[in-house]
Amino acid sequence: EALSSAGAATLVPAKPMEDYSLTSRDYRAMAADYRCSVDYLITLDGVDPERVGLYAESEGAIPGAVLTADDERVAFLIMASAPVVRLREQMALAMDSYMRNVGVPEPMLTLIPRVLGSADIPGGGFQYADFDSAPYLRRITVPVLMLYGTADASMPLVQGPMTVREAVRQSGDDALTVRYYEGANHGLRLGASTDGDLAPGVARDLARWVVGLPGTADAAPHVAGATPTQAYWARTPDPTRWYASGDLMLAAFVLGFGLLALAAVLWAAGQAPRLRGRRGVHLPDPIGRWTASLGLSIVAAWALYLAYIAGVVSLATSYRTSYLFSYGGWMLAQLVALGTVILYVRLAQRVWLMRRRMRRGREEGGRWLTVPAGCVLGSALCGTAVLLTALAYWGLFPLLY
Repeated sequence: EALSSAGAATLVPAKPMEDYSLTSRDYRAMAADYRCSVDYLITLDGVDPERVGLYAESEGAIPGAVLTADDERVAFLIMASAPVVRLREQMALAMDSYMRNVGVPEPMLTLIPRVLGSADIPGGGFQYADFDSAPYLRRITVPVLMLYGTADASMPLVQGPMTVREAVRQSGDDALTVRYYEGANHGLRLGASTDGDLAPGVARDLARWVVGLPGTADAAPHVAGATPTQAYWARTPDPTRWYASGDLMLAAFVLGFGLLALAAVLWAAGQAPRLRGRRGVHLPDPIGRWTASLGLSIVAAWALYLAYIAGVVSLATSYRTSYLFSYGGWMLAQLVALGTVILYVRLAQRVWLMRRRMRRGREEGGRWLTVPAGCVLGSALCGTAVLLTALAYWGLFPLLY
């Protein structure tokens, strides 16, 4: 509305969603789709075909840069809340900023490189996270305007414009203008809402810059507005070790819970003889009770851990902080996991002692553990060991990370 009121014809196309999903995105194809908008605009009466440009927001800045570099008809580019760097780097910065803003314990921050450092995502895909816009930025020779809100914790507020400036200078272009807006979020709006009021000055600066081209392209000041803060430089996380690949982590998760489920199924099936008045699968006391408790304990530990992660994500996306949840929930999940470890050690010790006593002939009654009962016990112990190892890798035992 601000652009139209200032005299700039404005087309808002629908976002191309073909072949666009969480795991797969083709920014070159998206740029080709957006080229249709340029084709249409230059045919309209009252539109100067020499002054058609792009407004690209957030992820849209990536295909926006591609189209601007490839189509010489594009006369200017506006990048609002643009990631600029590779999305893997931007996501690492965003996750770190969000989690620090929430106030999570320091060990939780180790999740970021362990999640984003894996190039092997279960099920494949996500190649777009490593798409590099720099080669396209270096070919841009038209005026560029960049807009950021200082409350946008997800974007490289300082690094982004510096990267663009260095890139466009290589193409001989120095027409870069950057504006920052105090307290504005990722949508350049005030507060946490995505549909709140635009920050003061956004619509004015945008309209004046577009309508005033080419005079506004290199007008001083080149950088103005509120002072941005970027505590950490966005960079690609170090690659994870081979044993921490996405497929192996998923396999460990499935294997652990699969073994627990197998133990439960074997025990339940082993009770069928009781229907005919015969003895079913039996684990001697207290091993039977401890095995059941162990299975419930590790399931509870994982449930609490995943619920804690979901709660942190909810707090981060709503720009809220709750130290009671951040530290209380973390401690609760740790205590349950620690209780699982203690129970596991006690159970393994008791099994070893009973087996040792039977070998020495100190107990009567024949074999203390039948093959079916041994399968139940072995599945429960192995499944719990796998799941405890996974919890340790994902940071729930700080002394091990």
